Amino acid sequence: MQKTLLTLALYGGLMWVACERDQGKTVDVEVVRAAIEQAQDRYLQAFNNHDVTLLTDFYSEEAIVMPPNGPAVRGREAIRAALEDLFSTGTIQLELATQRLEVLNGTAYELGSYTVNRDDAEPDQGKYVLIWQQDPSGQWKVHVDIWNSDLPVPTAEMTVN
Repeated sequence: MQKTLLTLALYGGLMWVACERDQGKTVDVEVVRAAIEQAQDRYLQAFNNHDVTLLTDFYSEEAIVMPPNGPAVRGREAIRAALEDLFSTGTIQLELATQRLEVLNGTAYELGSYTVNRDDAEPDQGKYVLIWQQDPSGQWKVHVDIWNSDLPVPTAEMTVN
């Protein structure tokens, strides 16, 4: 009985400390959602205009972009180079649809679906995860960007001689 009471007291104390620590740090999820939706609209406009300078600014300094079938791209300058390379291949248009956005203090994660239309390939559809972090100035920046296609991986055709 004493062990149970001690355990309950300890658990209650830990919960009180955890709650006290989070006081004053409440986040208005709707305000964050609106800020991220506005950032996403600006991101899409910059992407569809192939504005690498503006696009790069949406990422944190330490951002990581994890494209499918390739190595991770780390850091804003490496992301800039990857975007320049991407846009050198032709016209690319992006559509995003957020399906879920969760916020915890200065971090948010977004789940959604995308469609990419290219002038040199079939449209691609898939899903993505973005982890946003609020920088010291209060702006939301993409800290992790990962996506993958819903389309099957193309396979090489076998030829018979």
